[in-house]
Amino acid sequence: MLNQQSSDKPNSVQMCKSILVYSLAPFVLMLGLTLQKDLVELQNLPKKPPFEDKWVDSVFQTLSPREKIAQLFMVAAFSNWDEQEYAAMDC
Repeated sequence: MLNQQSSDKPNSVQMCKSILVYSLAPFVLMLGLTLQKDLVELQNLPKKPPFEDKWVDSVFQTLSPREKIAQLFMVAAFSNWDEQEYAAMDC
């Protein structure tokens, strides 16, 4: 008889899982709708004109192998100086 009563009542773990699922469901739904909206906006962006690709390809073909490798590098240009330090420079 005790086993029957315990199976009729949901235990606290099941209750916690249910509360968690039902409380997170709206957030998951909103996230999905937001991502879908962003995807649609990305699909509606204007396409790049084909002449830009041709220009890039033509310039890239004129580069030496060393210059092509150099195109893979980017110098990090940032500073933690404030305006007073910039003003102190003689430029």
